[in-house]
Amino acid sequence: MKIKPQLVVLFEQGSEESVRRLGNKRIDPLNGDEYNIEINPPSNEEVENRLIIRKQDEAAEVKKRFHSWN
Repeated sequence: MKIKPQLVVLFEQGSEESVRRLGNKRIDPLNGDEYNIEINPPSNEEVENRLIIRKQDEAAEVKKRFHSWN
């Protein structure tokens, strides 16, 4: 493709921060809506009670992925 980038951006984030952020992620299994229980919680208790955490967002899985990228 012979593309030369004119700008490169590097984002750095430690494994513990990745685990914390993804650990706060929840999915509504009825409609697929995504929530972050820290910064974007659901607006009602009914939705909150049915939220699930995906296996890929569990701490052990996040740590495994994080270390495979390094």
